[in-house]
Amino acid sequence: PTFGGVTTVKHRLSRASAQYAVTRWLAILVSYGYEKIQDPTLLQRQPSGPIWNAGIQLTGVRTSARVTYGEQYNTNVLNVDASYQPTSRTSLTATYTETLQTTQQLLLSNLTFLSVDASGNLIDTRTGLPFVPGTADFSLVNQTFRSTRFSATGMHTRGSDTYTVQAFEEERTGTLGTFNDQTVTGGGASWKHLLSRETDLNIAAQYSTTEFAGTPSRTDDIITASANLGHDLSKDVHTWLRYSLTRRDSTLNSADITENVVSVGLRKDF
Repeated sequence: PTFGGVTTVKHRLSRASAQYAVTRWLAILVSYGYEKIQDPTLLQRQPSGPIWNAGIQLTGVRTSARVTYGEQYNTNVLNVDASYQPTSRTSLTATYTETLQTTQQLLLSNLTFLSVDASGNLIDTRTGLPFVPGTADFSLVNQTFRSTRFSATGMHTRGSDTYTVQAFEEERTGTLGTFNDQTVTGGGASWKHLLSRETDLNIAAQYSTTEFAGTPSRTDDIITASANLGHDLSKDVHTWLRYSLTRRDSTLNSADITENVVSVGLRKDF
């Protein structure tokens, strides 16, 4: 709902993509299509017309990278996705994306990256960090905005332990005067320890700072932490005990929150 009514957004997209292998490790990428967006929250010119991008893809034994540049949403768009594996136990990834979307679309998109690890714990497949319900860096808005996001993740496995660290920064620029531009910067870390073949312990923490533009300005400091004890009762039955803490300290006193959640779960795979 927006302005007492319902906002209807129509998005039509058609695209054709091609890839040409120059060598075993280098490929040329091209894409061309047509896009039309009808969105009343876009004060600027509604995106309508041809879209394109071109780039390269590098695939090596330990390194891979995909870089594309083109035109979409009435502006130039750059996307980068790179990974490097210095050893068999260590991996590094970095991504940079530019897009036009709503918070609701982002939440639906993020569901595609929700999965479980070998021990049955919910994780974000893009980072390897545990998924903690209810931890959002931004407010929910029913308006279209431009998003620019950079993230870097490192993962290392040593014996029964897996360590993951991540850093990220995202900027959201509104297309409507009522949208307060937002910038979030933060990072997180997790430690997973196998107590036995059937039991594992997963501890994670994340800190982020969100700055809201506008008058008056606002800054939120958000801390999340979780501890998860998982156990396999059988090959296809997994149970867990989880505790999570979310705390938000804001310059807007009414926005301060502290949330403690204890959950017990049982999952049966078929």
